[in-house]
Amino acid sequence: MNPSQLRKIGVHLSDYTYLPDLERRLLISKLSPFEIEVLNEIIHNSLKFPVKELAELMDVSGQEILTVLEKLLPLSLFTFDGNTISVQKESRKYFETQLERFDEDFTPDIDYFQSLLRHVPIHLLPLWFSIPKSTDDIFGSIIENYFLTPELYTKYLRDLQFDNKYAAKIIKMLHKGPEYIVKVSDIIEKFSLTPESLEELIIVLEFNKICCLKYIRENDSYRRILVPFHEWHSYLLSMQSLSCKPISDPEHVNPLYSRCFGFAEDIDLIVQKTGEAGLEIVKIKEFCSINFHRIPEKMVQLGLVTVRDNHLIPSENMGDWKHKSIQDKAMALYFTTLNGFRKIGAAGDFNDRDIREIEKSLKAIIGKGWVYLNDFIDGMIAPIGKSPPVMLQKKGRLRNYALPKYDEKQISFIKSTLEKHLLESGMVNLGSHNDQICISVTPFGKLSLGD
Repeated sequence: MNPSQLRKIGVHLSDYTYLPDLERRLLISKLSPFEIEVLNEIIHNSLKFPVKELAELMDVSGQEILTVLEKLLPLSLFTFDGNTISVQKESRKYFETQLERFDEDFTPDIDYFQSLLRHVPIHLLPLWFSIPKSTDDIFGSIIENYFLTPELYTKYLRDLQFDNKYAAKIIKMLHKGPEYIVKVSDIIEKFSLTPESLEELIIVLEFNKICCLKYIRENDSYRRILVPFHEWHSYLLSMQSLSCKPISDPEHVNPLYSRCFGFAEDIDLIVQKTGEAGLEIVKIKEFCSINFHRIPEKMVQLGLVTVRDNHLIPSENMGDWKHKSIQDKAMALYFTTLNGFRKIGAAGDFNDRDIREIEKSLKAIIGKGWVYLNDFIDGMIAPIGKSPPVMLQKKGRLRNYALPKYDEKQISFIKSTLEKHLLESGMVNLGSHNDQICISVTPFGKLSLGD
């Protein structure tokens, strides 16, 4: 095996000399708002300009500006001889990137992530992100392999391993809060970190594209927070807003079935009522008032009966059905629908993959009890029919994970899958509450969905 394949996935600061970056970040973190303004003027001015000009720009005395320059000198951005400031061109780009964090409208997006990585030796990126060194677009490959879809990024987070023992704990903190933001002061308090250890941790988190340091102006100082990179942060907030809330008074829900396997048990009842001579279809309503019109079709699909002269005529399979457990009967109902879609194949607008996607979406409401059906559908982001999967798309300057918008045909299919297929197989139950249809995942559904 190639030695590089034995490496842990992720960024390792020991691979390069990162201390200059660490020291500069530490110095920047101690600057006041006024000193940050001075630093901004320096990097956006010409490479050589008079100290007097800077003092005039900042509307302070020459002595005051000299005091600030003395404090900024360890940043190794410029030199000055008392009269003239000489800026080091190669350092200016680094500070432009770092000072963006202080902007009120700062958005740590993919472009900002790329600007951070530009200050890392380029030969390390294929090693850190496991991409071929021969690729024509290293950064594009990083995005495509790890961040193109929420699924890819979630897997990336799950597979990451850190040398820093606090990194994984920070990720949990970040995803726990309602706004997905962590105060740096809370991290310091929780883990008793030194300024150096904290800054090193932030570098690791940023280079791994997990979160980014941001400065919030508060009077004459700054409050520091860690926030996920823009694309993931926006996605998390969108999913939070789409998350359907459970019905607060579930005792007032009128369920369609009082039992988990209500439809299968109704079929059992009709099987019992179907003698050798058969059963007249119109009589089904006398025994089963709920979804009675669906029972003949399902019994035919299951091979339990044939239809002749508006009668259900029992088949040889009916004896086997009687000996099945109720769970096996439910699964038989489930697979009859899937097999029907597989026979249609590519000719139809939807297939069994779409059903699987709807099932995955149901995991979001497991344990919530009853929720409104429309709220559940509004919160779905599954690729149904011709809807593409959620992935990064660029609109204007920013990229976002584009969420699907279902048309009437797709919504009708989703409702039909829930109200017929998954209801009949005992995975969900339907009900009514305040004149709205509501849905819940049954215990059998929870087990079947693999939660």
